[in-house]
Amino acid sequence: MGGKDSHRSKSFDYGKPSEQLSEKKKGFADWMNLMKPTNEEKDHWVPDEAVTKCISCGTDFSAFVRKHHCRNCGDIFCDKCTHGRIALTTEENAQPVRVCDKCMAEVTQRLSHAKESASKSTGLHSHEVIHILCTL
Repeated sequence: MGGKDSHRSKSFDYGKPSEQLSEKKKGFADWMNLMKPTNEEKDHWVPDEAVTKCISCGTDFSAFVRKHHCRNCGDIFCDKCTHGRIALTTEENAQPVRVCDKCMAEVTQRLSHAKESASKSTGLHSHEVIHILCTL
């Protein structure tokens, strides 16, 4: 202990740099595929080439102002006009997605009505059961 070799650092085999880069690219590609909408989701989207300005505010798209599709209506907006992230269904595992400001209000209202309807139908059903039991 304390000899000449004690000050040398151990070398570790991290693999070839090209293999490391390949693994990082693969991991990123896998992540991107999870984040990309499926073709079914994109069926109602406006084609990128069809729009040069934000549908809502009229801002010109450029290298610094990117195009974003609303996952609900399919129109193309700038980032400022797509602040909202919301699940489009009441399903338990539904993930929040990018929506335009107009659709954010519409989807919120639609989901609220769906939840109200579900609770009312449950409430009416139990009320009917109570009414039937009371009349016996």
